Amino acid sequence: MKAFGDPEKLTQIVGADQLISSLKQSGVGKTIGELRQLSNGVEALRYNANGLYQNLGDTFTTPSGASVSRSADLYKEFGAVQQGSQNFQSDTDDVLSRRETLRSQIARRPSSFRRRPPPSLLRHNGGANL
Repeated sequence: MKAFGDPEKLTQIVGADQLISSLKQSGVGKTIGELRQLSNGVEALRYNANGLYQNLGDTFTTPSGASVSRSADLYKEFGAVQQGSQNFQSDTDDVLSRRETLRSQIARRPSSFRRRPPPSLLRHNGGANL
């Protein structure tokens, strides 16, 4: 384990290349500025949460039969919430996918490279949860 003491040898550790390339990948999410620009009142009016809500539409009809247009700008904040929610979900999906990839790479490593917990930890926990 001398590799951990010498920074130049860190990249020589088995699996370090995959970890470093994973860490260099940019996330799939958007910045707050991008979310602000993407927020759209029209989308918020038409959003139905996969059928959970009724689509509000761009216009509505009053009880007297008059057709009134909705101002999409009044719904822009709801569009921002929807964009943020979609952004969060895509980030979460990306993180879970990366974790699974790393787990499968670790599982494929030879057992001789897997680190065993110290004997003292095994004695104190009786080997549980390890």
